[in-house]
Amino acid sequence: MGGSKSKVRKLNPRTISELQKNVDVDFTREEIEEWFKEYQSSLRKGMNKLTMKEFEEVYNSVFDGDASAFVQQLFRSFDMDKDGYLDFKEFIVGLCVSGSDNLETKLQWAFKMYDIDGNGSISREEMSSMLKAIYRMVSTDMSNSKSDIKTIEELVSSFFKSFDENQDDAISQEEFVTGAKTMPIILHLLQCNPDAEDDGEQINNFDSLDITDKPSTSKSKTQQTNSNGKGKTTSKGSHDRGSAYKTK
Repeated sequence: MGGSKSKVRKLNPRTISELQKNVDVDFTREEIEEWFKEYQSSLRKGMNKLTMKEFEEVYNSVFDGDASAFVQQLFRSFDMDKDGYLDFKEFIVGLCVSGSDNLETKLQWAFKMYDIDGNGSISREEMSSMLKAIYRMVSTDMSNSKSDIKTIEELVSSFFKSFDENQDDAISQEEFVTGAKTMPIILHLLQCNPDAEDDGEQINNFDSLDITDKPSTSKSKTQQTNSNGKGKTTSKGSHDRGSAYKTK
């Protein structure tokens, strides 16, 4: 990640207990301690909280494209107190929520990601902007960019046509949840795991995206990519956290 790192310190047992009492945290004590080591290794010298810069460096080490726009929104969804930093609690809660096995929890996080201005609804521009940010992060070949961007716009148009029930040109959280369950690619793209057997192929080939409004039959993944994003995977607990933070 560049730069000197802070001295590694141990996690206070009280902090672990407090985290495990949080309704959104489903990590074991051992998993929390392991993630604390990852968190500490990302900090710059003299810092005790993550900044967006470190977050971006992690994602740019995994994906060959430009991760800056995506990371900005992911960081926003993790930064609960909006102070511009991620303390360890925010980091852990963010990992657990974004990688939750509970569909409703994950959908609430996904809505937050797409609702960029935080006004309680998603505009066409916001959904398009989020999908384009993912595209710029995962794409290694920009030769088909015009075609891919057109596919993104078609996906957004299809989603709004199918699920904007009151036709106000904005997607409410209720409409989003209904739509994402029917057209799960909207959720899967946010997870952007380049090693996923099916989702990864869809993400890296936007012009082949299935934008039809039919339920998905794909199973959830439980793997995390290594730092070069080339297919080697490592287990990170019992849940897939690769969608939120990749350092291995």
